[in-house]
Amino acid sequence: MKTLMKLSLAAALLATLGTGAALADDQQLRNRLELQRAQTAKNQTTIGVLAGGHGVGYQHKRGERRSETRFELRSNAHGQQFGVFAPVK
Repeated sequence: MKTLMKLSLAAALLATLGTGAALADDQQLRNRLELQRAQTAKNQTTIGVLAGGHGVGYQHKRGERRSETRFELRSNAHGQQFGVFAPVK
């Protein structure tokens, strides 16, 4: 009976130590991921696009005609989506 008690106590102790080590690794992983996210956020660039689909600095030229087609996102009977250039109505 004493050995059974000692074995169960040892198993409980090992389970507690294993859980603590797993939580410590998880915290270290969180800290490392947080640092990586902060570093990548500093390196991101932003590009502005105007409503007409032209980038910043675009100047409209006289006599320039509008496109007679536009890009649409359509879906088929299976729910798959695909892009299509359709004529402007």
